[in-house]
Amino acid sequence: MVVSLIKAGSCREFVDKPHAIEITKEWYDQIQSTNLQYIEVKLAGKSYTPEAAQVISDFFTSNEHFEPCLATYVVSLDLSDVIAGQKSTEDGLQVLQILAQAFVLARNSLERHSTRLRAWMMDDTHYK
Repeated sequence: MVVSLIKAGSCREFVDKPHAIEITKEWYDQIQSTNLQYIEVKLAGKSYTPEAAQVISDFFTSNEHFEPCLATYVVSLDLSDVIAGQKSTEDGLQVLQILAQAFVLARNSLERHSTRLRAWMMDDTHYK
């Protein structure tokens, strides 16, 4: 089953650490209730503090609740516009660095598990 982790909202939202913790708890509950095969993540359209980005990174890279870590299941990641409205350029760069480092693991894992990814891509039921 494909799990889409999208925090809905029509207007720009500023996500700080407590809000990121709430979001990851919702994602955790969503993932626990499925037979996880792949994850699509959409973080776009919201601004994240560096602390919030770290919470999200830790959620995807930790082996505490999921083995292997969730980053290995990510097949789609939308980070567009996640640093708009930052207080400083340094904060924006830090957010991008934290999130990029977390999902490098996903890319490396997908390369190792390319057969599983190809099978998912060949199954057109997730496009309906």
